[in-house]
Amino acid sequence: MKPRAIRALALALILMMLLPGCQAVRKWRAKGDASSAERLRELEKQMETLTAHLEEVDLELRFNVASNQVSLGKYERAIEWFREIVRRNPNAKYAADSLYEIANIYKYNLKDAGKAVAAYEDLVKRYPKSEFVKNASYEIAESLSELGNKIEALVRYRGIILKFGKDRVSEKAHFDMGEIYQEDKKYEQARDAYEKLIKTFPAGENRPAAFYRMAVCSLALSDTVAALDQYKSVIQDFPASEFSELAMFGRISVLMAQNSHGPAGDEISQYMIRYPNGRFRAEAERFLSKINNKKPAAP
Repeated sequence: MKPRAIRALALALILMMLLPGCQAVRKWRAKGDASSAERLRELEKQMETLTAHLEEVDLELRFNVASNQVSLGKYERAIEWFREIVRRNPNAKYAADSLYEIANIYKYNLKDAGKAVAAYEDLVKRYPKSEFVKNASYEIAESLSELGNKIEALVRYRGIILKFGKDRVSEKAHFDMGEIYQEDKKYEQARDAYEKLIKTFPAGENRPAAFYRMAVCSLALSDTVAALDQYKSVIQDFPASEFSELAMFGRISVLMAQNSHGPAGDEISQYMIRYPNGRFRAEAERFLSKINNKKPAAP
């Protein structure tokens, strides 16, 4: 149904409900007694309740139309609808939802991180108690990082960790901080961020990636002992994760670099069994060939 038709239908419903009430008001006023005045006050209260409910229905209809525009890929039009909801009643329950949707459109559909940050900031400022504040705070930090403002992003991530404690957004903040430091080759800080994530979130969904990235940082710091242990933790604790194969081949590479051909050969054999069509099979076979060629000839 088109928006105009929806509004026309809503208006018709309003008139149908209000006309009988208006006739009753006229009758009660004509009587002019105390009981009619009391009934009039009661009717006025009912009308106020009805008006508020109708306004809520109108905003809900507008929200649904805006959401439909998103589904159709008409993002700018959707933003207009969502903004109109906020303009009409900034205190309505759909106002915060609308600002959050606007920000998400900018970030995920229009790929405009700058406008996304502004929209998320507006949401957090205007509705500090909204259910969307946690996610909006995280999206701000992530968008700032995407814009290259890594220093401010780190500040925001730290603020998230302090404010939201052990919430999932704090786990993601720890991980993203590690990634920023790692990209900037600040491996000590990166490793520290990943380690804090692992300790703070024993059931966190980013733990496999954190252990793996921690091992990579340890290698960059020439701490091969720690790297081997961290790779091992990924393999043993998260065998079904996408990082298990990476960690297994990482251990093989470290052992080969150390000329620890015996242990490396054992790990290669395990790798071949676990990942018969693994992405590193060709490299593993080359390592195995190198080990066999260096074996002393049989007497």
